[in-house]
Amino acid sequence: MGYTNYWNQFRDFTDEEWAKIKNQIEYVGAVMDNVVIVYGVDRDFISFNGMGEESHEDFVLSKKQNLSPNDHRPYKFNFCKTAEKPYDIGVWYLLTWIYNNTDNA
Repeated sequence: MGYTNYWNQFRDFTDEEWAKIKNQIEYVGAVMDNVVIVYGVDRDFISFNGMGEESHEDFVLSKKQNLSPNDHRPYKFNFCKTAEKPYDIGVWYLLTWIYNNTDNA
């Protein structure tokens, strides 16, 4: 059975917000043994997933909103299928933290 997290990004994150988000990602990696974190080349996106059998679909968060010309919404619609694998709690934690600590809610 599938399980999916959905979220919207209404604007780019500020440099200050992005630094705080990266700190929270590091926290997720420190408290969860089974998570692999990957940073984009310019550290403008962060991705994480479970390891081995505990992985499913990468959770990806971008600093920039990155609307495509074909987007019909004024915000970026995002989703990540975790299938309720253990790393799902990290996804929930980060999305909840962002909602409560940035103006991008």
